[in-house]
Amino acid sequence: MRQRNDTGVSARSCCDVHDERDGRLRVLVADDNDDVREGIVGLLDPVFEIVAVVSTGRELVNAAVAVEPDVIVSDLMMPSLTGAEALAMLRAAGYTIPFVLQTTTGHDAQAWLDMGALCVVDKF
Repeated sequence: MRQRNDTGVSARSCCDVHDERDGRLRVLVADDNDDVREGIVGLLDPVFEIVAVVSTGRELVNAAVAVEPDVIVSDLMMPSLTGAEALAMLRAAGYTIPFVLQTTTGHDAQAWLDMGALCVVDKF
């Protein structure tokens, strides 16, 4: 996992942000692969509140605006918009939601961190 280090934000500090309703971090999950998406939800659901699960970049942007999650976990390569394009759109619109990008092609990780991703996680 590669993390942003220029802001002092760490994975631990992003998880310290809790929703007032039940104390759990509210997470939006985006991945176009059904098995990966279900696996991520299965891993996160016991601890975090999953507020939206989507399969395209366009759905990710729409869901992020609608539910304003505490953190987004997104695949990089998805239909309609990539995770990086969705991140750029949300940042351009003023959203500062922490964004975790997952990828099998981490060669541009620094560029994604520079765009505002909290961290980049290798899937496999």
